[in-house]
Amino acid sequence: MDFVKHITVTVVTLAALGCSSEKREASSTTAQSSGESGLEACSIIINKCSTCHMKGGSAPFALTTYEEIKKRGSAIAEVTSSRYMPPWLAQETTHAFADDKSLSKSEIQLIKEWVESGMIKPKSGFEGLVSTNNIVEWKLGPPDLVLEMKSAYEMPVESDDIYWHFVIPSGLKADRYVKGFDFKPDNNRIVHHAFIKIDKTNSSRRLDEAGGGVGFDGMVSEDNAVMPDGHFTSWQQGREPKLTEEGVSWLLPANSDVVFQLHLKSTGKKERIKSKIGLYFTDKKPTKYFRKINLTRRNFRIPANEKAFKLRESFTLAEPAHLRAVMPHAHYLGKAIDAKIIYPDGRVENVLHIPNWDPAWQSEYVFKDPIPLPRGATLIGEISYDNSKDNYRNPNPNPIEVSYGTTIKDEMFEVAFQLFTNQQTQLDKISGQIDEYNKNVFLNATKFQIEQDPNNADEWCFLGQVYLSNGAYSQAYKSLKKSIDLDPDNAKSYYYLGLYYRFTEDPSRAEYNFIKAIKIDNNNAKAHGNLGFIYIEKKRYNKSKLHFQRALEINPHDEIARKKIQALERNGF
Repeated sequence: MDFVKHITVTVVTLAALGCSSEKREASSTTAQSSGESGLEACSIIINKCSTCHMKGGSAPFALTTYEEIKKRGSAIAEVTSSRYMPPWLAQETTHAFADDKSLSKSEIQLIKEWVESGMIKPKSGFEGLVSTNNIVEWKLGPPDLVLEMKSAYEMPVESDDIYWHFVIPSGLKADRYVKGFDFKPDNNRIVHHAFIKIDKTNSSRRLDEAGGGVGFDGMVSEDNAVMPDGHFTSWQQGREPKLTEEGVSWLLPANSDVVFQLHLKSTGKKERIKSKIGLYFTDKKPTKYFRKINLTRRNFRIPANEKAFKLRESFTLAEPAHLRAVMPHAHYLGKAIDAKIIYPDGRVENVLHIPNWDPAWQSEYVFKDPIPLPRGATLIGEISYDNSKDNYRNPNPNPIEVSYGTTIKDEMFEVAFQLFTNQQTQLDKISGQIDEYNKNVFLNATKFQIEQDPNNADEWCFLGQVYLSNGAYSQAYKSLKKSIDLDPDNAKSYYYLGLYYRFTEDPSRAEYNFIKAIKIDNNNAKAHGNLGFIYIEKKRYNKSKLHFQRALEINPHDEIARKKIQALERNGF
């Protein structure tokens, strides 16, 4: 029996009594002599496999009874011996992972010997390994807050992979710190993975409302919807929910929205989904400060028939930090992935090695013990790609040149490192480095995209934005004017051109362009806020107040607008 590659799973608690998650190195001969080999083999299978292989799960069959296990015995022995199952892509390195799903050599051998000996049913104890009575809705106990999609989404019967966003207002009246979450996909047959993002600007909500349906499309979400505070808030196949360790939490601001970004896969029939999430709060503020550095490149071309195309990115730390986790990402041309550390003394350490990448089993890899990194340590991300006919996953049977893109027929290069420090000042310095790195990534990527599509107004606008952030005003002006020439109704281009004129001290032209922006898109909170400042400078206080009010209405977290309104009101306006 073949184990399917592309499956999704529900996260469920299955009590495995008498079953340790620790890898067993005791000899199978000893287990057999005590008449316990069958019980131990079954406990391993249930502990490591039943989160996927359960009744109602996404796997094609269940493995929760002796009869079910015996029926698939030969297949189980085969896929565990080849390490195809349970799915765990990383090979062992010098640093152990906290949620390692792989089996030890002795576990694999014990299963193999039990199958070959006839799979004798354990005399007792099997009934204690798994019970449906132990399947609870919330594994971490009753959540402090449950958020659920208002309406179900109907996935098209015939479709490719879909990336869809669902927006749920938190309803919180005060900021809360989150120490854990439990995601319930509802229809785990079609959910490949999920990213949990926070939007405190309500911009995702407006996109949702503008669509007229349930949620909105896109692999890349609205810029303002992000994973919080440098954390990986994701859900993958078979992932068990956990509460964070002491001193670790992330902020869920008052009046913010929670955004589910779901990767959905068609089953060939009509499917519905209505997911929810349970959140667990803590009153303790974090004492560890997190930030992610995503080593990425978006200006590349992988030639057709190239079997070993390799990309590499690096980042050197200006301050000491700790490495908590690594999360790589590539599509179907991805072949092998490595994350390395080069220490200041020249020593090289490979902390993540995936020799056979499979996008069906992507995950974050959390180290059992965070890795201390000295000042001057360099983080390395490497991915090799196979764009030949020999790659059976290649979306193009007749290979073509492939470049960066967000669809599965495009390719991506991402190796994200989760860092933390114990001092905010250290993190601030590292964050400044990361911001500069990201600016260069975006600049090079945008130039590359414009080379591919010189008439793309949005890319010219983004290029102007990047130049503005770098203080390259002349290049910013030329790029934004080009964007407007290509698309006279591009609200963002007028907004950034307004910023250009503010930066170059031309308030009248700035005012003109901000007004143009909000005439096209009245939900541009930043344009309203900038008009508020301009009208203060022109002593048109009542008009200033109106624009600050509109900015605050659009984005309730705009504290600058709130304070300006209060100041104006204190002065009688």
